[in-house]
Amino acid sequence: LSSDCLGHDWVLDFGKIGSVNYLDTNRVANDSTTQFLSGSFSNSMAQQIPYRGPGIALSWAGSERWDVRLLAMRPDNSGDDATSGLFGAGQVDLFWEGGAERAGSCCAYAWQNGGKEDQMGWGLSLDQDLCERVTALGRFGAQEEVSVAPQDIQRSWSLGFELREPMHGRQDDVLGLAFGANTSHDDALDEELVYEAYYRRFFNDKFSASLHAQGMSH
Repeated sequence: LSSDCLGHDWVLDFGKIGSVNYLDTNRVANDSTTQFLSGSFSNSMAQQIPYRGPGIALSWAGSERWDVRLLAMRPDNSGDDATSGLFGAGQVDLFWEGGAERAGSCCAYAWQNGGKEDQMGWGLSLDQDLCERVTALGRFGAQEEVSVAPQDIQRSWSLGFELREPMHGRQDDVLGLAFGANTSHDDALDEELVYEAYYRRFFNDKFSASLHAQGMSH
């Protein structure tokens, strides 16, 4: 259920919430069905956030330059206890035009997972149009260590870009490239390097297909 019943540009969403629709958002690296497939690029790996679950989200979009998003939900996708051990988060988004073909956005978010010893984390996500056809992306995330996840990722970062119309006459096609690294809380574990390249071809206005190549080194 989504409603603007609160007025003043506030929107209330209630029901089964998809957390990544509100947190760690990015125009060119946030949808694993049409953009990058790897979890290292669709969202930061340094976060213990539930993907979906019963909850409530409150968003304010009263400005063209910034907005605010607040989220509370069950971390285990259950409806057993709606008042304790919740996952809570907040995000602020900034938007700018930057002149012709220089639009961009940046989000800063923080979260606390009551289902995992109140583990806390934060992150940044940036997308920036370099020209009409190219948008660059960048992400950084970090989280504290807790006993329930002693070898979990401490820091994660990624860089990449999306190129539209990579070949002449293929104006709807998209080429994406990204590189990143994940670092564990455990010093005995090496840093994990991740890579991905994909090409998405549109055959018509109802059908497209993507070819992906992924790599990992650790």
